[in-house]
Amino acid sequence: MFLPRSVKVKRTADEDKSCTAKKTKLSSGGSLLDKTTEFQECKTVRTETSASRCTLNEVAQECREPVAGDLGVANTTLEKDNENTDEDSFLEEPIKSFSKSQRWAEPGEPVCVVCGRYGEYICDKTDEDVCSLECKAKHLLQAQEKEKKLKADQLTKAEPQAEAHLLNTPYFYKDHSFILGLQDEQIENLKLQLGIAVQGQQVPRPIVEFEHCGFPETLNHNLKNSGYEVPTPIQMQMIPVGLLGRDIVASADTGSGKTAAFLLPVIMKVLKESETPSALILAPTRELAIQIERQAKELMAGLPNMRTVLLVGGLPLPPQLHRLKQSVKV
Repeated sequence: MFLPRSVKVKRTADEDKSCTAKKTKLSSGGSLLDKTTEFQECKTVRTETSASRCTLNEVAQECREPVAGDLGVANTTLEKDNENTDEDSFLEEPIKSFSKSQRWAEPGEPVCVVCGRYGEYICDKTDEDVCSLECKAKHLLQAQEKEKKLKADQLTKAEPQAEAHLLNTPYFYKDHSFILGLQDEQIENLKLQLGIAVQGQQVPRPIVEFEHCGFPETLNHNLKNSGYEVPTPIQMQMIPVGLLGRDIVASADTGSGKTAAFLLPVIMKVLKESETPSALILAPTRELAIQIERQAKELMAGLPNMRTVLLVGGLPLPPQLHRLKQSVKV
């Protein structure tokens, strides 16, 4: 602890008085030597006093500088602590789950598109303002419903155009450019590898994909939905022959795809026909007839004016006759 400057000053003043008193005594009758001695002592005291003052000032200045530095460090530390506190409070604030937890929007603030409260958040999929997770889920459901309605409207508008295009555009099968680009040796190797044996004259080349037939998009879509991704060997050779209107006698194992192999040419043939019925399919058993009619419905879904009727024994006759009069194609 440092002494106050006032103590040093008072002590110097007392010493000065003593020096003055001594000078007075000397002037009254003292020797010159005593006078000189007293003057030197007084000068020494003054020198020590001034030196003490300088030392005190330097010490005080040194004490002030670190204090100021400490204050600056303290202020900087406090500011950083306040910033960290604000950031932590901002990061730790949970997202509101329900709209009832959100306040109402003030003038000029974003508004939730679902409930009208304060739109504190932005939906990452639609860039719309929402107030909570609840309203975000509702908003996404509404957006999905709108998309479905738009797609349904587009399909509804496109159906008449597609029907007119299918009915007015004649269909003629011709070999695909990929098939025409294959050499005869490649075709023979393909038949040999797949076990395809053909007898007859001017038999068309087999296809490799259903797209090589030039079917309408609706029919290609129905094929994929029914599980037909790649044609089987019997379908590769039988479909082109049937599309050309040639007579066919085919033999293949059970489950090899014979039903679709003759149904696809039948569908493309009756698609342009106006007379009803246009095609007749005979089956040896009732179970097989039911299976053929079920698969025909799957492949005809979405095609214009395509209806089927099942005529079998063991079922009531009046419903079958009524169905037969409904302009069926197959």
